[in-house]
Amino acid sequence: MRKSMGWIVFFVALMSFSNAHALTIKEGTVSIGGSSSANFEKRSFKNSDDEREYSIDITTGYFAKDNLEFGLSLDYEKDYVNNYRDSTNKSAAPFISYHPSLNEHSNIYYGVGLIFTRYNENYSSGSDRSNDSVGYYFRGGWEYFFNSYVALDIGVRISRITWHLHGYSVTEDKETRFVGPRIGLIVFF
Repeated sequence: MRKSMGWIVFFVALMSFSNAHALTIKEGTVSIGGSSSANFEKRSFKNSDDEREYSIDITTGYFAKDNLEFGLSLDYEKDYVNNYRDSTNKSAAPFISYHPSLNEHSNIYYGVGLIFTRYNENYSSGSDRSNDSVGYYFRGGWEYFFNSYVALDIGVRISRITWHLHGYSVTEDKETRFVGPRIGLIVFF
């Protein structure tokens, strides 16, 4: 926990000392974005099972001050292994981000947030499991503006999550860390 607080203090300090240059996202702007965690993939195993996984993220935000965004990210992830397992992961993640300008066409962004997740697994054997989780994450990336209203978003989200496992032989807590690259588009109003 002490190390976590250190990272949060670091990001807040970084946000307060950054200066915007040419491209400023004005106070009162609303953003709506969509991205993928860049994990649309298919894997094959020796036992002939194929695994397919995809992830979609919808984000909305409000700029309370120039370049300072408060928002909410809603994530949906689907994982399917034929003849074996089908799982879904649904998350809600409020965040705060700062978007300092690099030049007249691009910004970087960085921020912190909380993440609340519900994970369900359904097995062909008939057993079902569910997991609740709570955690925090750091987000950062680069935005390239095609015009004043639309930007390409290339970023990463680093999460630390504590899972509360249910439906297993024992109920337990487990901690995991994720690094998720992201690519998508953002529209600003």
